[in-house]
Amino acid sequence: MIRLTHTRRYDVVPCLLFYALLLLAAKRLQAQSYTVINYRWVQGFNASNVYNIFQDSRKYLWISTENGVIRYNGSDFRHYTKKDGLLDNEVLSISEDQLGRVWLLPFTNTLCYYRNGRLYNQSDDPLLKRIKLEARVSQIMMDATANLWIREEGQALLRVDTAGKISRWKPDQQAIQHICIGKEGALHVLCGNAALYVFKNGYFELTGQAPFEPDQFTVLNASAVYSPAQGELWYYAGENSGQRRSLPKITQPTGVTNNEDETVFVGSENGLYLVNLQSGTMMEQLLPGYKTGPCIRTQDGSLWIGTAGKGLIRMVRSPVRSVPFAQPLSAFLYIKATADGMYGTTQNGLFVEAKISADGRYQTNIQRINPERRYEHCVFVKREKGQVWMLAADGIKLKKSIQGKPVKAYYTCCKQALEEADGEMITATNTGVLKFSFRSFMPRDTLLKGQRVVTVSRIGDTLYAGTLSGLVACFPDGHCLPVDTGNRFLRTRITALCKDSSHVLWCADNGGVLLAIVHNKVIDTIGPEEGLQCSRIAALKASRKYLWAGTDNGLFAITRKPPYRIARHVTYTTGLAGNQVNCIDVKGDMIWAGTSEGVSYFDENELPEPYAAARIEISSIRNGDVFLTPGNDVLQLQSASLSVEFDAIDFSGNAQPVFSWRLNEDTSWTTISGRTLSFPSLPYGKFRLAIRAFSPNWHQQYTLVQNFYNKPPYYRNPWFITMLVLLSVIALITLSTGIIRWLRRRDQQQLSVQRSLLHLEQMALQGQLNPHFIFNCIAAIKEHYEAGDKEKAHEFVDAFSLLIRQTFEMSAETFVSLDKELEYLRQYLIVEQQRFNHVFRFSVTRQTQLPDKDIIIPAMLLQPVVENAIRHGIRHLPDGMGFVTVTAEQQAENVRITITDNGIGREKSKMLSRHFNIRKLTSTAVNEKRLNILNRLFPGKINIHMEDLHPPDHGYSGTKVVITYPLTINQNSCHESNHC
Repeated sequence: MIRLTHTRRYDVVPCLLFYALLLLAAKRLQAQSYTVINYRWVQGFNASNVYNIFQDSRKYLWISTENGVIRYNGSDFRHYTKKDGLLDNEVLSISEDQLGRVWLLPFTNTLCYYRNGRLYNQSDDPLLKRIKLEARVSQIMMDATANLWIREEGQALLRVDTAGKISRWKPDQQAIQHICIGKEGALHVLCGNAALYVFKNGYFELTGQAPFEPDQFTVLNASAVYSPAQGELWYYAGENSGQRRSLPKITQPTGVTNNEDETVFVGSENGLYLVNLQSGTMMEQLLPGYKTGPCIRTQDGSLWIGTAGKGLIRMVRSPVRSVPFAQPLSAFLYIKATADGMYGTTQNGLFVEAKISADGRYQTNIQRINPERRYEHCVFVKREKGQVWMLAADGIKLKKSIQGKPVKAYYTCCKQALEEADGEMITATNTGVLKFSFRSFMPRDTLLKGQRVVTVSRIGDTLYAGTLSGLVACFPDGHCLPVDTGNRFLRTRITALCKDSSHVLWCADNGGVLLAIVHNKVIDTIGPEEGLQCSRIAALKASRKYLWAGTDNGLFAITRKPPYRIARHVTYTTGLAGNQVNCIDVKGDMIWAGTSEGVSYFDENELPEPYAAARIEISSIRNGDVFLTPGNDVLQLQSASLSVEFDAIDFSGNAQPVFSWRLNEDTSWTTISGRTLSFPSLPYGKFRLAIRAFSPNWHQQYTLVQNFYNKPPYYRNPWFITMLVLLSVIALITLSTGIIRWLRRRDQQQLSVQRSLLHLEQMALQGQLNPHFIFNCIAAIKEHYEAGDKEKAHEFVDAFSLLIRQTFEMSAETFVSLDKELEYLRQYLIVEQQRFNHVFRFSVTRQTQLPDKDIIIPAMLLQPVVENAIRHGIRHLPDGMGFVTVTAEQQAENVRITITDNGIGREKSKMLSRHFNIRKLTSTAVNEKRLNILNRLFPGKINIHMEDLHPPDHGYSGTKVVITYPLTINQNSCHESNHC
């Protein structure tokens, strides 16, 4: 079969001539089962004339044209012109040497080559600057000893040895006709006078004379000289050495291309000829009527043929066949497979039928569905018992024939139909899901009224409808619910639905993502990261082995069992009529696909296994302004910026591989859409860049690794970091020490001021006496004088004046000796005893090992406690019954002072105070403040403990107050008192 993609023209005569040529070539090539693919401008090949085709060691296909050089990786064409470094856009020949340099030989007397992602010419390559050319270069190659040989057109031969020395050779003033590298690796030369030379041991040696004069298209290979125009073949080496054979002459040859298997391809004005030089036979003629040029056979068995005016042609053996229709057709909307062929409808309102005979011949039939209308969008056709049911954009119609007028019609806008087994049909319309009966030709029910439904499917009793806003499940009782609204893919327009035999519902959204749904839940998703490289899925159909998805990038086959994955990919480059697949049908193992370019079919069991020869590589590495050579070595980076271009070489189809990358193994993979990685900044030290590629046409995924070393700056070296840390620690210690010293000085100053203030405050508190006590003492003196008891009055005045004098003296001191404090307390008790007419008795004792003068006590500490005992305790007792005992004793390192009274106790005193509204003593409150200040000023903790005594027989309980403080308060307070 042959299928040619071409640029559409509107003039009738060229179209008819083109299709006549197409049918002629189809009949000629049917025996070879070739699928012919024509790459033109619409496929990205922006040239019409091909001068040379070459496949390099990395499997790239290089095509020289009038518009520059085109490199093909199996899916994308990359164009190189003068903007990229070519010295002339018209390149005539391409070759490669053992150093990986792809030589591009332009029409002008210049040289350039491609290597590691960039083009080099005389302006940036020292070797090319030294080569002086006298004519256009026709051939360039390298022998086994690494000598580079350059053949000038009709002139001489230039040799560049391994030391870079350039020499020129022209034997007997004869032009060099052709050169090649023999099987032993030496250079063989055919001169214009038919002489043969070989270069050995640094010299040219004459080895023979061809029996015929070479012409323009005479070629030399490793064992023979062949002239297609003369039909002459002469062997100068090998088992047939010396033999001469005659072959059919090829008129008007345009070029000869050597192949590695002793086969040459001869391009001519009337097609391409395959000649086996080893057997001396002409094998076959391809593309008769075409002006062909160079041709090569790639590893996958494809023939790549250059033409004059028709671009690039690929002939590939493929199980995918296309039906050859006699006229161009628009995109197919519906297709139905039959036992002996197919029928379907197209976008321009045609009904198309094709039948295939046992010997592979086609019988086609094309009818216009509605002769009165140019366009009739028909999405379903059913033929049965002389009746035709059609579903179109304007309704459901019953006809007697394809072109007949409707007998019955039900007007609605139909999108898709699902034929049921009971003579009914489920139709997706722009107003809901319509259940329609073929027998009665009447609708039975409508679901989802008012919603635009695009596609329908059924699993058991549940009907599924794909709408503009998602997938809806309709149950037998009539209620409908959205399916898995939490999945974002099911909240958009649904384009296709399909049920397979395992009760999995396959659903396609409008973004090219396929979802597997079981029990109304998404169990798996297949999208771009899984290799589904498309923008739209138009059709789904399940076969025995696969689920087939028709997309805008060909057919994808998905496995029917989990884990779900893409198993095959059929595209334009593997024989499909077009990449835009609109409808699919299955008959047994045969898959039928209606595309925008025609109809294709194939047996799914005959599809080739996944391609095993794909490879990925790094095209170029740019570090700042420097280009680095990819390889196994660790590349030293000179700057922080890095740009890496990579590529995948894959001739299994035009599916774009899915690329992902990561830096080092401890990072996750990142998927990218382009084929360039740019890093404005990089980690320091050694790191590894890994690039991974996956395609549904490959049997495995490929990973490429490149190691780099980014030298850290001096400030990242260990010695610098260690030194910096040490200096930082020293500076931190110095700074911290200075700050601590300053804070201490500041705290000491603040503490000194605070202590001075507290001293003043406690001295002021210390000098306060209870005003009630003073008033009561004066009142008692007055009573004695009024009663005429002057003696008692004088005694009271003496005792009171002595107490006042001692108070003034002690109020100026913070600490006093214990004996002075006890003496002051005794004087206070005498005054109180006289004031209350001796209603109580007292005793003051001490038991200390140290002299009393060496024991320090806060001044006037005990007087408020004793005053509180008299006022609230014993004053309420009968006369003469009260008793106050003060005992001072030394216990190890502490001083313990106990004040005991036999008063009424604290609880009864509180009751009396509330009843008679007795206020708390001022001296008691003052003493509490003093204790707080003293405990803040001095480290010695002064503790006061109060407890009620058990009541004696007379019923009064009494109170005991215990005051303790350490003897060390004496040492810590020497500077505060003159009693140290």
